[in-house]
Amino acid sequence: MTTAAVWTPYDFYRDGEFSHCGIDAFHLARTPEGWRIAAIMYTVLRPQARCPESPLGPPGGPP
Repeated sequence: MTTAAVWTPYDFYRDGEFSHCGIDAFHLARTPEGWRIAAIMYTVLRPQARCPESPLGPPGGPP
């Protein structure tokens, strides 16, 4: 069986205000039908954890 792992940082805004950040992780398995998600994991860091600033900036910023 072939497997793969993908992870990416994220930041989450609610009503335009920063809520939290963390890491999303996806574990994939290749089946005869194609790639399937085998597991999803995530972390949540509150603002006091000094989340790194998103390179995209806050929602609604310049395009």
